[in-house]
Amino acid sequence: MRVLSYLVAFLWLVALLSLFTVVKVEDLMRALTDPEVLYALTLSLVTSFISTLLVMTFAFPIAYELSRGSSALEPLLSLPNAMPPVAVGATLLLFFSKTPIGAALNSVIHAVFSVPGIIIAQSTVSFPLALKPLKSAFKEIDEDLILAIKSHGCYGLCLLSKLFKGVKSQFKSASLLVYSRSLAEFGASVTLAGAIRFKTETLPIAIYLNLESGDVAKVISLITISAVLALVVLTLSVGWELDKG
Repeated sequence: MRVLSYLVAFLWLVALLSLFTVVKVEDLMRALTDPEVLYALTLSLVTSFISTLLVMTFAFPIAYELSRGSSALEPLLSLPNAMPPVAVGATLLLFFSKTPIGAALNSVIHAVFSVPGIIIAQSTVSFPLALKPLKSAFKEIDEDLILAIKSHGCYGLCLLSKLFKGVKSQFKSASLLVYSRSLAEFGASVTLAGAIRFKTETLPIAIYLNLESGDVAKVISLITISAVLALVVLTLSVGWELDKG
C-alpha cells in the first residue's frame, strides 16, 4: 500500500515539475514578479483570509447546535458543497441581480462583479467544510461537562468560549481546510464576481484569463504559486493532526 502512495505522489510531482520544461527560466522569473500575478496573489490571500474569518465565526456556533441533535438543517447547510460551484455562483448572481431582496443587499455590499462577491462565493462554497469536523468535535465533549458549565449560568458565547479548548485542534484544522478551499475557489467566484483583470482577479481566475490569452509563462508562475500555497497549508494541517494524535 505504501508503494502505491509513493507512486501516485511521484506521478503528480512529475506532472508539476514537467511544467518548468515548457518555458525558459528567465521568462518564468519575470512572470513571477509581474504586477498582474502579484495582484492576483494579494487578492487571493486577503479574500481567503476574510472568508475564513466569516466562515469560522458562523460555523462554530452552528456546529455546536448541530452536535446537540439539531441536525434537520444540516443537509441544506451542506448543500453548496454538493452542488457544482458554477451552480452556486449562478444562484448567488441571480439572487443579487434579479430578486428584490438580493438587489437591495447588492446596492449596499456590491456583490455582483466586485471583490465582495469573491468573498461571498468563497464563504458559501467553503462553509460546509467547517461544519462536519466541528460538529464531530463537539459531539465528543461529555454532556455532563456541558451541563456543569450551564449550571453556573454560562450560556451562549460564554458556553462556547468554555468549550473552545476541547475543540481547538479541530477548529484549527477546519480553518486551514476552509482557507485552502477559498484559495482554490473558481466556479462560484467567476460566475458572481466575474473575471476582471486587476479587479476580481484571484489566482484561479488569473490562471483562466492567461490560459485563454496564451501567456504560458504567467500560467505556470500562477500554478507554481498556487501549488506552493496549497502545500504550505496542507503541511500545516497534517502537522496539527499529528500534534493532536
